[in-house]
Amino acid sequence: MEVDKKYFKECCVKCSDNTNSTINTIGTLKEKMQHSILKDYFQPNKAKHEIKLGKYIADIFDNNIVTEIQTKNIYKLLPKIDYYVKHCGYKVNIVYPIINTKRVIWIDMDTGECTPPRKSPKKGNILEALKEIKSISNFIINEDVNLILVVMDADEYKFLNGWSHDKKRGADKAFIYPIDIIKIVEICCKKDYYTFIPDNLPTNFTSKDLKKLSNVSTKISQVALKVLNDTGIVERVGKKGRYYLYKVLST
Repeated sequence: MEVDKKYFKECCVKCSDNTNSTINTIGTLKEKMQHSILKDYFQPNKAKHEIKLGKYIADIFDNNIVTEIQTKNIYKLLPKIDYYVKHCGYKVNIVYPIINTKRVIWIDMDTGECTPPRKSPKKGNILEALKEIKSISNFIINEDVNLILVVMDADEYKFLNGWSHDKKRGADKAFIYPIDIIKIVEICCKKDYYTFIPDNLPTNFTSKDLKKLSNVSTKISQVALKVLNDTGIVERVGKKGRYYLYKVLST
C-alpha cells in the first residue's frame, strides 16, 4: 500500500487544530489523537465513521469491509472480529501503528509548559506487532482479516509526575502525536508473515540472532519466534547452548 505523506500530515494538523490540549484536558486524550488521525487517513468520508453494525460500532465501514483502528491490545477486538467475520460475513482490516522514531516532550504539571522535544534512542520494529497479533493469527491465515501496520514517527508527551528526583521515572504518558508516516506493511495471509524475517538471518538461527539483527528486545524476539513457529513460518531444528535453533521454512 502506497503512503500519502502530504495527506497524512494534513490529517495530523487537522486533528491538532480540533483538539483542546490544555493541561486540564490533555490527560483525557491518551490514544484518541492517534486513533482520530489514522481514522481520517484511511477514510476521509466521515459519514463512513462510527457505523453501528449489530451490537458493535465499527470505526470505519465501507463496501462491506470493516476497519478497526487499534493502538494496543488487539486481543480485545476478538469478539468484534468474530462477529463481523462469522455472523456478518464481512472482511476486517485492523490498523495498528508502530512508532519508528519518536521525540519525547515533558509537560510540567503545575504550569502546563512543555520542554523542547528530545529524540529518544529507541527505534520501533514491525516485529513488535507479533506480540499483539498472535491472538488473531488464525483469522489472518484464513484471509478473513488484514493487518495494516502503519510505521510512523511521532512525538510522545509525558507528564513530569514520576517518582524519581527529576520526576521522569515512572511518569505517566499523556498522548502520542504522529508527525510523519514512513511506510505501510500489510499482513493479509500466511505468506505475508515472511515480511517479519530479516534478509540476513543465517540458515540456522536463535532468538539472540534475531534480536541482534532486528534491534529488538529479548522478549520481542522470543515472542516473535513463538508466533512464527506456531504459524509455520519457522521451525525448531535443535539447540545451541541454552537457545533453540530455528530455520525459515520455504514458502
